[in-house]
Order: sequence, then structure tokens, then C-alpha cells
Amino acid sequence: MDPSLIPAETALEMATLHGASAVLWDEALGSVEIGKQADLTLYDLDGPEWVPPHDVVRNLVYCADGRSVRTVLVDGRIVYDDGRASGIDAGKTIEAAKAAGERIARRVGLDPRTRWPIVGDSWRQFCTGGYPTPSAGSPQ
Repeated sequence: MDPSLIPAETALEMATLHGASAVLWDEALGSVEIGKQADLTLYDLDGPEWVPPHDVVRNLVYCADGRSVRTVLVDGRIVYDDGRASGIDAGKTIEAAKAAGERIARRVGLDPRTRWPIVGDSWRQFCTGGYPTPSAGSPQ
């Protein structure tokens, strides 16, 4: 990625001001102003992606990701705080999203089953030095 092609400030304006304008909502959102909806994301600036701290806009655009998000406000209401979404049942929402993904995959002719084996927590045995041993009567 070449930051000289799109400076960080331009990228941020594209995502906020110009994004709101593109969907014809620039009178209600896209910038922090009196009379507009208060949609804000607050970040924890102590992570390595925020160093050096002298250019937080560049760090936000080119280095940060969702892991440093601490609080999200939508229309002035806290909807995410310290790793937890408020007002939703995360487990139920994730299960609904999985089911929707399977329906969409089937609708477009894709097999929704994973193409890569999922091992669950069985990998943990290798981290503690315990290796699987053959049981009596199993092929070696």
C-alpha cells in the first residue's frame, strides 16, 4: 500500500464525510457537529499499532484494526463497550448469521460445509506436551 496515493486524512474523509454524502445522509451524519447523530468509535491508543503517537490519523487508517476498539456510540447510545455488544444476544446473533450464511451459500449453489477440517480444542494437547497415544487394539 502506498500512502502517498491516498493520504490518511483523505482516506478518513472518504470513510466519514464522503461516505455520508454518497448515501445522501450528509445532513445527519459523517461529521461530529451539533444536530448530527453522535456516532463515535473510541480506541485504546496503547497498542503497538498506535506507535509512534504523533500521527493518530495515519495510525488509524493504515495500522489499526478492530482489536483496539474500546467503545462505540451510535446516535449517542453506547452499543459496544470493553469487548461486549449491548442490546443483543451475541451467541444468538452469531448462530443466526451462520444459518443465514448457509442459506445464502445453498441459494447460489455452494456447498456450505467447511472445506478444511476443524479440530476444536484438540490442538491443546500438543501445547502441554501431551501427545496422543494409541489405545489398546488400535492400529499403530
